[in-house]
Amino acid sequence: MSVSNDVLLQKLAGIVGAENVSDAPEVLEHYSSDYTFVAPRKPNYVVWLSSVDEVQKIVKLANKENLPLIPRSSGVGFTGSTVPSQGGVVMDMSRMNKVLEIDPRNRMARIEPGVTYGQLQ
Repeated sequence: MSVSNDVLLQKLAGIVGAENVSDAPEVLEHYSSDYTFVAPRKPNYVVWLSSVDEVQKIVKLANKENLPLIPRSSGVGFTGSTVPSQGGVVMDMSRMNKVLEIDPRNRMARIEPGVTYGQLQ
């Protein structure tokens, strides 16, 4: 990271709002593991995203600051892929939970990343 943690926290808050970003130890602990045997590792920050625009802005900031991103959709993980191996920012997209389109004829659904299987049903 090329900027201080405080500056980065402010930049993240500028994108998602101060209430939607955290570096609180108990929050980081919650996002440090999933349901696998992968050793827990804490992120530097967690952001709760609500829109594609916010996702795009976070990705641009992370690219600029060389900051790892860990996308997380519904909060249930069984592969270790949401465990932050190098710190970084966990992007919690569970609020992005709209079913955008269902096309029964073509057996296709277009959904946001936070939609769970139960919601889709």
